[in-house]
Amino acid sequence: QFVDDNTLSAIGITKQEVIECLSQEYLAAVDSFCDNMIEANPTKFQAIVLRDSVDTTNIPIGNSNITSEKQVQLLGVTFEEKLNFRQQVSTLCRKAGA
Repeated sequence: QFVDDNTLSAIGITKQEVIECLSQEYLAAVDSFCDNMIEANPTKFQAIVLRDSVDTTNIPIGNSNITSEKQVQLLGVTFEEKLNFRQQVSTLCRKAGA
């Protein structure tokens, strides 16, 4: 198992609730990684906040600060913050036409 095969997610009414939940999940994940002699690489962490607003969110995770992005790749699928999948459909159409 590679650490980059893991995904954390959280839901909350406020950003602070989500950040606190992600921080707790991160600590539990890191403990599990350590138990299995696996090391996380925070420079490869990605974050996306599904919402209607356009501002970014800074998420303190461990000793790192992760800034949310407008879109992220997860297992070959492009997720956008508004979950409209425009980029994913565009990519698939391009590949199908090639």
